[in-house]
Amino acid sequence: MAGEGINYDNLIVRGLNRIGDAMILSLLTVLFSIPIITAGASLTAGYYTAMHGVAKDDGYVWKKFIKSFKQNFKQSTIMWLIFMLLFIVFGVDVWYWQTMYENKTGGFMAQPLLVVSVVLFALTVMTFIFAFPLQAKFDNTVKVQIKNAFLLSIRYVPTTIGIVFTMTAVALIFKFQPLLAIVFFVLIGFGILLYFFAFLMLRCFQVFLQPEGTVQAEEVAETKEPVQTGEKAKSVVKKEIEDEKTEDE
Repeated sequence: MAGEGINYDNLIVRGLNRIGDAMILSLLTVLFSIPIITAGASLTAGYYTAMHGVAKDDGYVWKKFIKSFKQNFKQSTIMWLIFMLLFIVFGVDVWYWQTMYENKTGGFMAQPLLVVSVVLFALTVMTFIFAFPLQAKFDNTVKVQIKNAFLLSIRYVPTTIGIVFTMTAVALIFKFQPLLAIVFFVLIGFGILLYFFAFLMLRCFQVFLQPEGTVQAEEVAETKEPVQTGEKAKSVVKKEIEDEKTEDE
């Protein structure tokens, strides 16, 4: 009967729109990451846009991306530089103590120091995974964002491990099929990953979010209190109300 069953035309249109959004988001994220130093702001903007899409707040992908990129540029860049420094320091430590251990020139301290370096590097990776999605969703200082990112990475270990495995698989594709990987991930792959990771992150962020309808949009937009974990968790959602005003214009 007419009007019953699944509207396949609507599903197809929505599917095509989502594919198009993923392509645009992928290209924007890659292009805005090219200077390297802007990669943090680009990643934050990518998550911000993807989270809106996951929440079915569809709209102009490029407009949401550019808005978030500008809004979060300074703090995201600071966070990016901090993580890059930590990756270099702990990465060099792992390489150095592993070399000492394999060559048996580091004495009895080589093995325990290698373990410590590996653990610190792993914790940095885990914190990095949550830091920029948090920056995309919440207003906080760099210190609080990194602290909450670390706590969330520990609290949601299965999600953290799943994302690490996914990123490792992507790295292996780039290693063994570089040309195919570049074409696919630049055109659409990174966008797909951002939507997938954004879906996972929003589920994890429920610990920070108040029940829907408990806070007026205007009050949320003006909130400046930092997010804390546990019973004192408060929603500090970015000024998403401004997106609606911008799109209406």
